Amino acid sequence: MRGALDTLVPAGDARRFADEPARVSSTPVAFAELPGTQHDFDFFHSLRFHAVADAVEGFAVWATRR
Repeated sequence: MRGALDTLVPAGDARRFADEPARVSSTPVAFAELPGTQHDFDFFHSLRFHAVADAVEGFAVWATRR
């Protein structure tokens, strides 16, 4: 997961970081770029923070039950 406005990690680096495991993994690999967010978007509790945490948890549950 990456903030679309991230100035610390270039977008291409983040996408490659997700693409490499996806090529060899037998389990799902997901990459999401969240609009309007910076590198540390999940540092402070907010509606977005909780929505992202819920989505990550839901994906993990789904992936482990496959």
